[in-house]
Amino acid sequence: SIPDAGGWIFIATGVLLTVCCVYEIYRNKTSKKSKTNTVTNNSLAISISTIVLMLFFSSCNTDPVPLQLGKDNCDFCRMTIGDARFGAEIITDKGKVYKFDDMYCTLSFLKSNILTSKEVKQIYLTDFSGEHALKKVNEMYLFKSDDLRSPMGGNVAAFSSKDSLNKVIQIYKGEPVHWDDLRR
Repeated sequence: SIPDAGGWIFIATGVLLTVCCVYEIYRNKTSKKSKTNTVTNNSLAISISTIVLMLFFSSCNTDPVPLQLGKDNCDFCRMTIGDARFGAEIITDKGKVYKFDDMYCTLSFLKSNILTSKEVKQIYLTDFSGEHALKKVNEMYLFKSDDLRSPMGGNVAAFSSKDSLNKVIQIYKGEPVHWDDLRR
């Protein structure tokens, strides 16, 4: 397998650090010691500062990570995620991703106070219709129906458009719900 974006950043940082070290060693050998001590120390400080800043800014990813069916486990019930229609993710302000197989697990995880509300950067829900993309919770329309039969019995589906919600309302008996009502 090939590295993901974080792996390539790590490799690029190592290559950059190696190039900077080789350049500094070469410069120290070829220049006069009296002139270069101050310049070398400044160059080394700038190189180290640049590398630290690159690592700092590259580690703050807060985008959702696509659910891998059959591989990812729910962070609440520990079951393997097998149905893309009901998945969800919570991303912390530090970039840690928690994955869930059902709205029941997502809500139970939030109520368990494993994370404080200040630590939660964003919550994403899987769009029940279409390609099952993860979308921000405040952009979704929610629908609760016992006929949906979600993995853990939460039986709540999320929709990115009112049209797709209306199509499902015609098929299943249930009612639209709001995220704030579910969190209580």
